[in-house]
Amino acid sequence: ELLSHVRTTTLEAYDHQEVPFEKVVELVVKDRDMSRSPLFQVMFVLQNTPEVEAMQLHDLQLSPAGSSLNEHVNAKFDITFTVTEHKDGHAVSIEYCTDLYSGKTIGQMAGHFKNLLQSVVNNPQKSIGTLPMLTEAETRQLLHDLNDTGQKFSTQNKTVVQLFEEQAQLHPQATALIFEDILTTYAQLNEQANRLAHYLVQKGVTAETLVPVCMKRGTTLIIALLAIMKAGGAYVPIDPGYPDERVNYMLHDTGASMLLTEQSFNNRHINTNNEQQVDIINVDALAEKLQSQSSVNPVQIATENQLAYVIYTSGSTGKPKGVMIEHKALMNLIGWHNNAYEVTHTSRATAMASVGFDAFGWEIWPYLSCGASLLVIDDSIRLNPQQLLNEYTSHGITHSFVATALVNGFVEISRDNFTGLQYVLTGGDALGSIDISGLDYTLVNNYGPTENTVVATYYPITVNTDSAPLIGKPVLNTLVYLLNDEGELVPHGVAGELCISGVSLARGYLNNPGLTSEKFIKNVYNKNENARLYKTGDLCRWLPGGNLEYLGRKDEQVKIRGYRIELGEIENTIQQSGLVQQSVVLAIVDQQGTKQLAGYIIPRQDYSNQKLVEYLKEHLPIYMVPRFYRELEHIPLTANGKTDKKALPAVEAQRALGTEYAAATTLTEQKLVAMWQQLLGIERIGINDNFFELGGHSLMVMKMVAAIKKEFAIVIPLKVIFKLQTVFEMANFMEWENGSGQAEAFDNEPSELIII
Repeated sequence: ELLSHVRTTTLEAYDHQEVPFEKVVELVVKDRDMSRSPLFQVMFVLQNTPEVEAMQLHDLQLSPAGSSLNEHVNAKFDITFTVTEHKDGHAVSIEYCTDLYSGKTIGQMAGHFKNLLQSVVNNPQKSIGTLPMLTEAETRQLLHDLNDTGQKFSTQNKTVVQLFEEQAQLHPQATALIFEDILTTYAQLNEQANRLAHYLVQKGVTAETLVPVCMKRGTTLIIALLAIMKAGGAYVPIDPGYPDERVNYMLHDTGASMLLTEQSFNNRHINTNNEQQVDIINVDALAEKLQSQSSVNPVQIATENQLAYVIYTSGSTGKPKGVMIEHKALMNLIGWHNNAYEVTHTSRATAMASVGFDAFGWEIWPYLSCGASLLVIDDSIRLNPQQLLNEYTSHGITHSFVATALVNGFVEISRDNFTGLQYVLTGGDALGSIDISGLDYTLVNNYGPTENTVVATYYPITVNTDSAPLIGKPVLNTLVYLLNDEGELVPHGVAGELCISGVSLARGYLNNPGLTSEKFIKNVYNKNENARLYKTGDLCRWLPGGNLEYLGRKDEQVKIRGYRIELGEIENTIQQSGLVQQSVVLAIVDQQGTKQLAGYIIPRQDYSNQKLVEYLKEHLPIYMVPRFYRELEHIPLTANGKTDKKALPAVEAQRALGTEYAAATTLTEQKLVAMWQQLLGIERIGINDNFFELGGHSLMVMKMVAAIKKEFAIVIPLKVIFKLQTVFEMANFMEWENGSGQAEAFDNEPSELIII
């Protein structure tokens, strides 16, 4: 089939061989790059004309003159394969650009080409992508040498509950949690979790009962999570910042009969029906009831093969999907983490990830399972690198997770400052180049999908590079393979889809066997009949030294400020608004280098930008609401009828709520507008435009606070910034007695900004 296709294409090309090269370039190439050939970079040449023999012309003897690639100084193209036909066979020569390829790489490529040709001859009826081209040594290295991760832990066959209870018995008076300067010992935490666990058992919680939890980060939340597992159930974390519709979907999808929450949740609109009655339990109002419950450890009914938690991630179908994680997978994470990062009962760690982020569990369980202390960070502190550093120093923090979006700011403020930190772990999104000079701790880049229990690979960053740090090697008891579209191993240095196998794999997706069978496939490289592979959709390649380099997404899934997002879910929600005929959502990079969401829409007659944004805010978390919008008459399509995303026009920022432009009138307003324009990368900003609806987020808030301090000599608390969301409001606040006495009024109000 391939040979037939090449023959047809070549003959069709001969029919149009008179078309000038310049005309083809003009019609095909949009942006001309003078550093390379405009139409192709790799050429394959077959020299199959008969060889010329020596001949005699009267008294003149003619003989063919040989040529050598050594005569060439410059490569015409990136790579040129030349096959010359001789009487005794074919000779292959490869000319390549030494600025792009090493001799070792080209030698490897030549060997693969030779093996592939032999495979074609042996199996001409097989698909090209399924034919082997690797040597036995390469196959052994890819399957075994790079996946030599097997290790047994002394804690195997246990659960995190058992490990925690052992620590509560060994170190009852040791500090387990610190939140808002209140210390909770292991004995106290165990007792409170036990009382709640017995209460939950009476409410019907048993093995694998799914119990959603919607609380702010704090001591009560951790007590609730621990109590659910003690009762044998599996917790389902729900970020309190999620809109009611998303919360209701999770409750219905889990079939939950109860929801553990707190008093502040009372004003939420939870839809219940005759088929499903949800008992909303305010844990912070149970103090008296729980005193009558037993404080002893409940009988353990959870086993390593039972669910520990279910966490929801964005789904391409328009609905979030629940990932089911078993205790043995969580225990592997704990065992690897404590081994790799030298965690002991003297360690002191932090918990500051969002409740709905799987990294939050990673911050908690490894440390509570070995007797360490955990500092739960308040939102207002974790957004301020200087305050965060002060907290680390005063509490003697040794280990911390800092999300990718925040790590650059933290590294900068902690440079050349002795903090006592040993490890700072980051992850959740692709990490860009970062300067680690002057740090007294090890910064580690961690990679992993929720489907593999938070972390799959890790890479300690030891040197500065201009490129993004690698994602490293697989964690213990985890196997990684790079496969092509046919499921075959790709060679070293070649991009392939990262597929993961091992103990840490999730059971699958809740109530979605179809998607589970599609994403969790049989591992044909493992002798165990039950071994599975998870297809991540991420593209990577192996580099010398056995480390993985992340290259991007294979599908349409993206990450915005650490949150994994399916663009299809946003598109489906936009369609459901009834305001548009068709929509496409892309992730773009704005003028500030920040990844943002952009929505392209074909509007209906009653469309307004304000209505659409308000609808999206009611149905999606704020980080999934696009910042940019562009109205189109039609969506460009490719020749085969698919959306041509490359042909979509550039987007420009619009006021998200459709407010009319109002120019600055006072000097304060003018300075603030200029400040916002620089921060947001938007040329025209009015005094009534909303900072967050124009694309502002928590990182920009910190920059704004610093800029205001420098320009106006005024320090505005972060929580005040979250309330003063327009230039008009902020200018009035600053001009009114220079903000005297007003910050305190705002300081006690909770922030509604959703952050990672």
